[in-house]
Amino acid sequence: MVVITPAHSWDVQVEHLETGYLKDVALAPSKSSTPWLIVALDAGGIAVLDAQAQPVFQVEGRWIERLDAIIAGEQVILVAPEEQAGIHLWSVDKASGALSHWMGENSLWPVDFAPVVACLAYDPAEDQRFVFVANERGRIHHYRVLDAAANPTLRLIRSLDIGGEISSCSAGPNHQWLYATEPGVGVWRLSIGSEAETIREPVALVAPFGLLDEALKVDVSPSGVLTVLGEDTIYFLDANRGSVLRSESMSPEALGAEGFSVDGTWMVLGVEGDEREGGGRLMSTAFPDLQLTQPARPSQLPRVEAVVETDPVSSAGDAADDPAVWIHPEESAKSLILGTDKQAGLYVYDLAGDVQQFLPAGKVNNVDVRYGFELSDGSMMDIAVATNRTHGVLTIWGIDRATGKLAELGAGQENLAMNEPYGLCLYHDAELNAFYAIANSKAGEVEQYRLISTDSGRITTQLVRSFEVGSITEGCVVDDQHHRLFIGEETRGIWVYDARPDHLASTDDRSLVDAVTPEGRLTADIEGLALYLDGKDKGYLVASVQGVNQFALYDRQPPYVFRGFFEIVANPANGIDGVSETDGLEVVSQSLGPTFPMGLLVAQDGRNVEPVERQNFKLIPWHAIVESVID
Repeated sequence: MVVITPAHSWDVQVEHLETGYLKDVALAPSKSSTPWLIVALDAGGIAVLDAQAQPVFQVEGRWIERLDAIIAGEQVILVAPEEQAGIHLWSVDKASGALSHWMGENSLWPVDFAPVVACLAYDPAEDQRFVFVANERGRIHHYRVLDAAANPTLRLIRSLDIGGEISSCSAGPNHQWLYATEPGVGVWRLSIGSEAETIREPVALVAPFGLLDEALKVDVSPSGVLTVLGEDTIYFLDANRGSVLRSESMSPEALGAEGFSVDGTWMVLGVEGDEREGGGRLMSTAFPDLQLTQPARPSQLPRVEAVVETDPVSSAGDAADDPAVWIHPEESAKSLILGTDKQAGLYVYDLAGDVQQFLPAGKVNNVDVRYGFELSDGSMMDIAVATNRTHGVLTIWGIDRATGKLAELGAGQENLAMNEPYGLCLYHDAELNAFYAIANSKAGEVEQYRLISTDSGRITTQLVRSFEVGSITEGCVVDDQHHRLFIGEETRGIWVYDARPDHLASTDDRSLVDAVTPEGRLTADIEGLALYLDGKDKGYLVASVQGVNQFALYDRQPPYVFRGFFEIVANPANGIDGVSETDGLEVVSQSLGPTFPMGLLVAQDGRNVEPVERQNFKLIPWHAIVESVID
């Protein structure tokens, strides 16, 4: 038998493993000072062993070769892939070592591929559990565990590609990284966040490109030490830098180990028995006392959740871009979301996110709405205007106040002087009853056009001002009551100009709200801008800080006091993912019914995951932002 003790020596063969072949081992916390040893026995299923390596619980009739166990809050969870069946999830009783189905009536969750490796992650900030499952081709499927009693399930978030065979994976501390071993190549890491980019990074490579003799299995200790099982050596690495802190040659009895697990106090290896006798050997030793300074986890920003998401746009890739909101004049709950598909046209959604209309206008990039435009016959029309890259024009629609239907109102002469129109915002000067469209380009050009009613009841444009911002710009919004034009220069910051066309707009005639670091607190790219209007003077400016998947909030009035950053995170209960890579956004302050009593924020979502879909727009109640950021 084997006794797990904190001695720096290897233990002897485990003689009782007579059924199946020892393939893997996992350490699971127990009520005592020593953890439970859980072993995968191939055709022999799973056995839970005590400190004397005696079985206390066994699952038979399953073919299990890989295991992973974590502590998640008050629970200890075990995951095991069964290649021809699916993924098993068990809860481990700390007192007895017994396994029970974690969710539902069966431990097995079928998947539509052959799983060979699985590992678990826990996000304490959100009290959320995740499963990562890899197939033999190196594709990792990332699932959220939904263990609601009424409908327990695994929800696919996204898929990640390592590129080759994966022999193990392990989630690091602070819920930041997933580490995976590719035999013959080394250790990779990928960001664990569901909204993160799906980019793999090398941590430690096999010789001759790195220091490892092999990378068979990886496990991360609670302190952040990345422990890698090699061919003849065990490596202890700094999980953040990939540097080797220490290495130990394995004893002859440990050579050939495939099973491997650490928990910060213990380290256990498992070696498969011979073909005739089966079983195997377990060897344990104390985990080295390594001093590793963990980088401070960034302080958590205020988080809000979307409560509605729109149907995806039809175009693949980077397509959805900028939203606007049209408010119904009589029944605010019938208000509409306008969203551009910059490859195809304009979508119109209701407040439930369902498509009500699609206008195949071409490559419309940014859109905005104003109310009460007077046509030549004296009738009033609400309007929506968008930059159109297909034709290099402004596309103008009228909005029927009774039905919310959009129809083109342009006179066909709304050409832009700039080469490639990009962003757009509208401005209504109530004193002159003049409406303007302000368009910009990737070259930093800004052109301001007055919207003019024609005798035929349509709308055309007249260029009244043009100026240069300096570099690429897109997001803009106008505070009509104060004649302020806010423009986001993507890599520099947010500027304020006078929106009136007879005012100067040079670099000397503008003021700065905030700048990109190091001059300010923002991170490039600065994308969408929107205003929450509260009466004549109160309210807020909201900016999409695309480079870090955040949103910045400022006072509407000078000196534009910074109120804070916030993130839009997943809403697991409603099955809505978070928001990342946001281009355009819109904010309204009017009540839009019981779901949005203080108005809402609409944000384009650059990565629509959980599951992966084409891009769409997310709707966030404004009161959630007030409660999280402002109060």
